[in-house]
Amino acid sequence: MNLQQLLFVVETAKKKSINKAAKALHTSQPNLSKAIIGLEEELNVTLFTRTKQGVLLTEDGLEFIHYATSLLEQFNDIKLTYERKNSSLPIIRVTTSRMSYTTRALIDCYNTHLKDAPAFKIYFREVSPYKVYRDVIEGAADLAIVQILASTLPFWKKIFENNSIEYHFLFECGGHILLNKNHPLMKQKKITFRDLEKYPMIQSFESSGEMPNFETEIESLRYKNFPKIFYTGERAVFHNILHETDAIFFCVTDANVDIFYDDVASIPLAEIVPDVAWQHYLLKRKNKQLSQEEHWYIESLFAVVEEYTKSHPPRATR
Repeated sequence: MNLQQLLFVVETAKKKSINKAAKALHTSQPNLSKAIIGLEEELNVTLFTRTKQGVLLTEDGLEFIHYATSLLEQFNDIKLTYERKNSSLPIIRVTTSRMSYTTRALIDCYNTHLKDAPAFKIYFREVSPYKVYRDVIEGAADLAIVQILASTLPFWKKIFENNSIEYHFLFECGGHILLNKNHPLMKQKKITFRDLEKYPMIQSFESSGEMPNFETEIESLRYKNFPKIFYTGERAVFHNILHETDAIFFCVTDANVDIFYDDVASIPLAEIVPDVAWQHYLLKRKNKQLSQEEHWYIESLFAVVEEYTKSHPPRATR
């Protein structure tokens, strides 16, 4: 048994497809299958069953994944620890949902602390919200910022605590709708949800085609009533559609909208659909040693959040 076999099993479990896992790992399908079969024979277990929907973990496979993931996390921790010790390069590893204030914090961190650094490594990954905490668990990120629908917070706290993840509250907001400042809706004194349904909606998705959890959360807002939808995972495409069409976009905060979007307006979702709130959290694994540069990023993040909350007082529901 070796680390490559563990990685092959974990990736196959994620993708539920040997072919997709092989592509993601830049290896051939026969090579991946051979490695998994060899591991199964060595351990005398069956890790996967093959179905029409793809490959699924067996009961033994579910148990094995727990140990394999833990070992890969430890391997990544060891690798990163000694990379830092043997390198003078500043390192920051952050995973976040698509939220502009997290990028604003990165820019501020760079301008304040890293602009004159001779070299550095910054890994800043944007993924769907349900994948954010997985990056922390699996060691792909040291820090993560995630937004959570307030009504689902007890569920998420259990997940965080069961996986030894620290969660630090940042702020709460009611969500917003972004639209072009010249949008026809801007002429109306009051906007209803039925008004929104007349226009195209922009929906983010991952390059793998998996939808982010905001789609699940937005179901309470009758998301599926939108007959016209732009799906895109590219920021440039998103910007152009928002700027040059009458499409709208649901977002969890309007922080720094004025910085990133010159001709975009923000309407609080609470004015249209009341009692909907998202809470934002900074995540890190317990006892995880952070780099000095990551501490600088945290400082920048809290500074941006403080600036935002001054102009957007906390909701009374918290």
